[in-house]
Amino acid sequence: MKILKFFPSIVIIFLLIVILKQIIFNVLIFAQKIDVNETSSYISDIEIEGTSDLESSQIIFLIESQIGDTLDRRKIRKDIHSIYKMNLFDDVQAEVLKKKQVDGYILKFLVEERPRIEGVKIEGVLMAEKTTIEEKLNLLKHDPYDKEKILLNEQIILEHYRSEGYPNVNVHSRIEEVEQKIGLPKKILVIFEVDETPPVFLTDIYVTGNKFYSELDIKRLIMSSEIDCVSWANRSGLFREEIINNDLAMITQQYLKNGFIKVFIEKPDVILIHNNDYSRVEVKLNIFEGNQYFTGKIEVSGEVIGDEKQIIEGLLLKEGEVYNPFLQNRDRSGISEIYHEQGYAFVRVIPETKIDELRNIVDVNFRVEKGQK
Repeated sequence: MKILKFFPSIVIIFLLIVILKQIIFNVLIFAQKIDVNETSSYISDIEIEGTSDLESSQIIFLIESQIGDTLDRRKIRKDIHSIYKMNLFDDVQAEVLKKKQVDGYILKFLVEERPRIEGVKIEGVLMAEKTTIEEKLNLLKHDPYDKEKILLNEQIILEHYRSEGYPNVNVHSRIEEVEQKIGLPKKILVIFEVDETPPVFLTDIYVTGNKFYSELDIKRLIMSSEIDCVSWANRSGLFREEIINNDLAMITQQYLKNGFIKVFIEKPDVILIHNNDYSRVEVKLNIFEGNQYFTGKIEVSGEVIGDEKQIIEGLLLKEGEVYNPFLQNRDRSGISEIYHEQGYAFVRVIPETKIDELRNIVDVNFRVEKGQK
């Protein structure tokens, strides 16, 4: 029975809270009830409170409500949203005040600035160049607090470490408030804490599927050095994923230059082995060489200037020799140059290849569109 007697009181209190919230909301948006049909219900002045003159002028430029406009609740709500989207303020409110003995109303926006960054620090950096990391960050002094931007800078630090051979580093940020005099805007210090884990060394490279090149030949092409007794001192041999990818491109180019136009290197199998003082990596490469192709018939067609045979004799590609697509590109440029000398600046030379799978040859036709002089 006591609960039943108490229940109506709870309902009454809840209704009072709802009514009070609605009253407060109306007061924040309009300080007093305005008849929009009155000729005096226009904006006679706009004031910005809580920020600098520079940012106040930016707000005035941004908002839709302007002096002389009729007061519009929807427009004011939209202005509040636009100001908040500037990412400079934690809170934005608006109120409308009647100007004494003057027609019209004052539209006032009250803003609470976000804390400003007073400085940025990086702690725990031992294995990398601290100044290099600092130069990459895009957090500046006096910037407003922006959580997403801080998280982005954590990623910038992580990417720097990964490029230097430290894939397991952890980065966290913390915020410290700087003591200020009462009334002054809040200032913060952004601190990035770096937890460096042992470096990762490339210790072994295994190659399978290769026939044309030996494993030693392929290792000689690779820029990533396997660890040796000197590597511990000078850090050569640190595992860097982007260098491994460059190595694969280098190996592929060498095969292409020797006629292996269908060479394919599988994604490397990378095995990470952890120790107390360091971690090491073993990389396994599997290569599908395919067949070696040779250059077949070479032709120059289309709008040919001069003697076709003479042009073909000057090419780097030779019939019967190993087919090399890089020489083909150089020949295309060489033919273009002949036409440029004749005044055809917009000439197009289009290499057209025909692959004979049975005989392992590639016929090449350079089709010329000389264009206008």
